[in-house]
Amino acid sequence: MFLNNRIAIIDIGSNVFKVMVLRQKTHLQIEFWEALDIYKTGKIARPEDLNSTVVVQILREMLKSIRPAVRHVRSVLSSPGCMIRIIELPLLPEAELKAAIRLNLAGLIPYETDRIEFNFSVLSEDREQKTQTLLVALVPTEEIELHIEILRRAGLEAENVIPDQLAIYNCFHQLYSSSESDTVAIVNVGANRSTICFHCPGQRPSFSSLALGGNFITNAIAQHFHTSFLNAEEMKIGVDSLAPDPASEAPPAPARETALQHTVGQIADTIRTMDLDRQIRNCESHLSKIILTGGGARLKQFDYQLADSLKKPVYLWNPFCEPAMRGLVAPEVAETWGTMSVPALGLALGGIV
Repeated sequence: MFLNNRIAIIDIGSNVFKVMVLRQKTHLQIEFWEALDIYKTGKIARPEDLNSTVVVQILREMLKSIRPAVRHVRSVLSSPGCMIRIIELPLLPEAELKAAIRLNLAGLIPYETDRIEFNFSVLSEDREQKTQTLLVALVPTEEIELHIEILRRAGLEAENVIPDQLAIYNCFHQLYSSSESDTVAIVNVGANRSTICFHCPGQRPSFSSLALGGNFITNAIAQHFHTSFLNAEEMKIGVDSLAPDPASEAPPAPARETALQHTVGQIADTIRTMDLDRQIRNCESHLSKIILTGGGARLKQFDYQLADSLKKPVYLWNPFCEPAMRGLVAPEVAETWGTMSVPALGLALGGIV
């Protein structure tokens, strides 16, 4: 299941950076793990402060203890320009496959095909018809080059960079241990973006992304109370030690609840549309449940409101609790960072070319 030998993973999120080093010997080992809330570094106080120089500084500090052993890394990229496409091609030699993918993407994407980079995973093969179905994740070359340059400045060489949608799908597909064959919606709620993937064994997945995440709620609280982003972030997650502007008599709940309801409503509407589309196009069964991941998924009442809106069961998923990952990190690490680690673990898993 896991890629051979040692592999270093870098996940540069909007709010949290993660570094993981894995080794496959007789069994899987996580040799190094560090996750850092960048707002607790003191280097930035609001999202607008984050730039490439700050990213490089933070990465260098996180990697100090494992230098120079780690230089070649694989990295996750989360970007509005990332896209997923599913295409069918003849069974081809590997040397011809990437050229055929690029040719077939023409007309399916809003970019020139010579200005994109992509990764792919084989969903299925039909030996009788000599065809294969590929899941292709792509991103504009300009965005990839910027990401690689940041890694280079941090003293790293990028072996592979993949869009987060593909990593999220791969993590769930490889690790989820349920024996059920029902259709499941995986919802990864990040800081600035939410990714939705419909998964059903033996059927094609479907994807959607929204430019909406936990920071939307934080910004709504900050604007309502004319307070800092950091103070609003603490209000959002329910820390009582920091209070809103003393001049305001209103509690933070109304602003938080309004923003939370808007976020949940947008995600629920997208899930309904995706579910209906799958039923119309493929005559597939109705959605059975929702699996939540990502830092934003742990917000109080998020799961309850989503379940109430969709009238479907909603569960928080921690990949470190799956049999293949159990015991590989300390319990406190699994509890604190597990739901936020899905993209990084998805990149560490096999099946991505």
